[in-house]
Formats: sequence, C-alpha cells, structure tokens
Amino acid sequence: MIGVSGFVSRVRQIAARNPTYRTGGVGKDGTCDCIGLIMGAMYELGHKTYDMHSTNYFARYQTMELKKAREKELFLGQLLFRARTNQDKLNGRYMPGGRYYTGDLLDYYHVAVVTSVKPLQIIECTEYKNGSGIVYSSTFKSWDYGGKLRGVLYDETDTGGAYENKEEKVVALYQAKVITQENPLTLRATADGRKIGEIPIGETVDVIAEGEWARVRFGDMLGYVSSRYLERVEKDYAELTVRTILTDSAGNTWEPVGAFSVRTQLEADGEAID
Repeated sequence: MIGVSGFVSRVRQIAARNPTYRTGGVGKDGTCDCIGLIMGAMYELGHKTYDMHSTNYFARYQTMELKKAREKELFLGQLLFRARTNQDKLNGRYMPGGRYYTGDLLDYYHVAVVTSVKPLQIIECTEYKNGSGIVYSSTFKSWDYGGKLRGVLYDETDTGGAYENKEEKVVALYQAKVITQENPLTLRATADGRKIGEIPIGETVDVIAEGEWARVRFGDMLGYVSSRYLERVEKDYAELTVRTILTDSAGNTWEPVGAFSVRTQLEADGEAID
C-alpha cells in the first residue's frame, strides 16, 4: 500500500520531467499517456504490474468507489475519468461476451489525477492543439467520474489500518509503552472507533499525535488508542560517552588525546619542534 501523498508526489515528479504523449508510455523514456502517467508513478513506487494498459481497465478494476465526479467533493489523489456512451468506440473486450465485460458499457477514454485541492490542480498527460504532454488544470471541467486508485492508502481505515508507504514517512513525536491492565490493548481505526488490531501489554508504540485518543504506529499498523494506557518512554543518556571531535579548515577530523590533540604542533620562536 502506498500513501496518497507519496503517490501524488511521484505523479508530480514524472510530470516535472515534461514527458511527451505516446500511447503506451509510462514515463520511463520521456513519454507517457493518460493512464501511463498513473501507472508509471505506481511502478516507480514499487507496485506490481497491472493486467492491462487501458483507462477502461483501470476504471473497472483498479478504481474503487467510482461515481459521478463533483467539484465540491474532489480529494487528493483522486482519479478523474472522462467517459462517453458511444459504444462504437468501446473495445470488444468490454462489450457483452468480452473478457472484461462487467455490464458497464461506458467508454472511459481519458484519466487525470487531482494533485491539489486548495488551490485546485489536476494533472493529465494528453495530446492537445499545439502539442502533447503534461497539462496542469486549475479548474474542474469535463470530468465525468472519479474514484480511488487501488493500492493507494487514502486514509488508514481503507485497509483496516495497515500502513506501508515507500515515500511518505510518518514522524513520531516519541515512543510510549503500553501499560493497560487488560491484555491486549485495542487499536482502533478512529478515536473510539472500530477495532482494527491489538497491542500486547509492555509493547512500545510510536506516538504520532497526542490527545485523549493518541494516534500511534505499531508495526505496519496506524490507529488510535486511549492515552491513559500509554507511558512515555524517556531516553536515558546516563551511560553514554561524550567524545569531542575536532575539525580543521580542510575538513579533516581528529580526536583530542589527553591535554593535546594529535594534530597539536609545538613551536619555539615560530619554528616547529619535532
């Protein structure tokens, strides 16, 4: 599972390379097509290959919660599709009897990604009047359907709390030990929400956000636990050794030895003494 910020960041990175439009391109050779921009971002983030390079395939099998797109309901990382009802343009594999027939006879012929909501930014790879390649839009127009890409974590409840992200890193405020008297401690999807996991007593978690319900990370799980059952783990520096490292103007480093450094040079009347 790839975090939505990581996914969007990689889409932007590919777009910044200014690829030109080529059917079948996924950003590797300076080219992409509309779905290739999305596939390329996922490939570069370590996602497995897909069954087919097609916007119709993605709309049917790689998009969750596909529904009519509305400007007021746009969200980060959303896939936006343009669709037409002209079945003459629809490949036979999506027609009755075809391998990918689902009963949906819309032709999802183009796709883009919402890479920012406020301000609005939509990125697509396409052919246009004066050229081909990446197009950035700040207005919502002509998009028919929208949904979530499978394999992207839009929030921790999408996969029952599982968290795996190759670009986006959640930074912990500190670590805490589970001190609940009831073993184990329940990990929830939201504050006082549904159960998504358990944390044994005595285990250490990363605290991501504080509050009556703390947001924590335990292994590859992100969720919420009651703060009353957490005890902050303070770092103990008592047994650490403090060592001084000297650096000269050339960037060379050395450690002092006793009262002198190994680089100390003794002089008499301006002359070095061996």
